[in-house]
Amino acid sequence: MFRPRRRPSSRPQRSRRSPRLKFYFNGSPNPTKVCLFLEEAGLPYEAIPVDTRRGEQFRAEYLAVNPNGKVPAIVDGGVTVFDSNAILHEIMARPAAAKALALKDRHKFKAEMDDDARSHMFKHLAAA
Repeated sequence: MFRPRRRPSSRPQRSRRSPRLKFYFNGSPNPTKVCLFLEEAGLPYEAIPVDTRRGEQFRAEYLAVNPNGKVPAIVDGGVTVFDSNAILHEIMARPAAAKALALKDRHKFKAEMDDDARSHMFKHLAAA
């Protein structure tokens, strides 16, 4: 049986580590809005459920992430963002997200979105 040899790829190999972005959520509408946007943008993330019915949002571990004790929240390296609209704005500022959404929605790519385009996208998403 013939098996082709694997040639070394010139492309960098993807890391098998967990995604850097941690997304704290529950089933309410605002975390769902952020989750849908993360999926549409194609960004890898680790989903961490927070059971607000059991009061998990008031545990010390979560209060270290969001002192307000509310969901959603994201942690990406040293940056922590909470409030769903602020999270949407933060994600939209990433070139990878902007590229994915531009290719899906407008069939073109603009690497650096100007403030007008970003605020238009943000206004549209925040109203959802």
